[in-house]
Amino acid sequence: MKFKELSYANETDPLFKRLVIRTVENLSGRNKYVKVYKIWRSEVVGKSDRVFSRMLELIDIGLSVKGNWPPANLPEGPIVMVANHPYGIADGIAVLALAEQLGRPFKVLINDQLLKVPEMRPYSLPISFEETKEALAINLATRNEALRLLKQGVTIVIFPAGGVATAPKGFGPAEDLPWKMFPA
Repeated sequence: MKFKELSYANETDPLFKRLVIRTVENLSGRNKYVKVYKIWRSEVVGKSDRVFSRMLELIDIGLSVKGNWPPANLPEGPIVMVANHPYGIADGIAVLALAEQLGRPFKVLINDQLLKVPEMRPYSLPISFEETKEALAINLATRNEALRLLKQGVTIVIFPAGGVATAPKGFGPAEDLPWKMFPA
């Protein structure tokens, strides 16, 4: 499989689970996004200060923001951007596109599994959703780093539910997951 970093399947997953995940990904248009990823990583990353805005253009998503963005009188102090997560990866790309428009450094608290995409690492603070001592250590270190960065004027982006909104029984309107205590 080309660009394994663009799959939710992990080599440590059982074979059947990997096959199911990859089948769903392929049926969902993964190959289209592989082509976009190739363009993004070769023509945009490292060559533009608007990597996420450019990604939105590449996947043909426009943002409609009510009010003025970026704000005319941007505060110099800490900024935390909080977002719901109903549409999957597009939400993350959209809020990061808004963050980069602020013209200041930013980081997003992100599921550590998404750091398989190496281009995300400079913008990310990893959160582990495993229930292990190692995961707890990672999350505490990330929390401390986020606080340190806020004091330096780095914008922090948070999805407090920690995951994509889903329909409770697989069908119907998506509902946001309960917010986690971690961001507090």
